[in-house]
Amino acid sequence: MRDNPPYRDAALRVISRYGIFNGREKYLMELQGGSPYKDMLRHFFPKLRRIEVIVRYEEDKTEVE
Repeated sequence: MRDNPPYRDAALRVISRYGIFNGREKYLMELQGGSPYKDMLRHFFPKLRRIEVIVRYEEDKTEVE
């Protein structure tokens, strides 16, 4: 059910029709009384905000006098 929620087609229409800076989030919040947006906020958006960072470094072993 999570891969194909009942609001999927309507949300995809909003996403394809409106850009991020042209009110996409507002339209998603208004869709079907905001229920789909709240569901996406809980289940989908956290995965999109995830970040992984790998830091590689070498220690400088030279002595300072």
